[in-house]
Amino acid sequence: MRACDIAVVGLGLMGAATLRALAARGADVLGFDPLAVGERRGSSHGSCRVFRRFNFENPAYTALSDRAFAGWRALEAESGTTILMPCPVLEAGPRGSALIDGSRAATSGAAMTGPSTGGEANAVFPAFRLPDDWDVVVQDDGGILLAEAALRALGARSATASRPAPHGSSQQPAAFG
Repeated sequence: MRACDIAVVGLGLMGAATLRALAARGADVLGFDPLAVGERRGSSHGSCRVFRRFNFENPAYTALSDRAFAGWRALEAESGTTILMPCPVLEAGPRGSALIDGSRAATSGAAMTGPSTGGEANAVFPAFRLPDDWDVVVQDDGGILLAEAALRALGARSATASRPAPHGSSQQPAAFG
């Protein structure tokens, strides 16, 4: 059995990106995941995820978002695959919404542009019918992360990752990617 200094357990988007970054820094790392790529029980199944520049959970995520954005763009350049599709992200909620207040707080002082109320958002984005008095924040530099494309690109470059064969199978573990 091979030993390592660092084990990454779970090779969805976060785990696969972590494995790749650690390996690129020369770490002795192995990655494991009991689920197949795209397995519905995994957190990274499905075609896409929202990419927020400002994260309502905690303002500290803004700096991480900057690094993630650079990482996705670098992976796109290396793989020749579109991974991140830039598009505005609109968040809306009743006046005083913790989500909207959190996103505004996470801007680190950057000026927010665009609509700030439901009424203004309805005028700019006619497909919406938000209550006029709702709070709104639009993140112009958000996007759609193409999760399946990202996993394929990450897997193709992760040299030391494996996924066990399905339970009860006689198949040997296969390299991730």
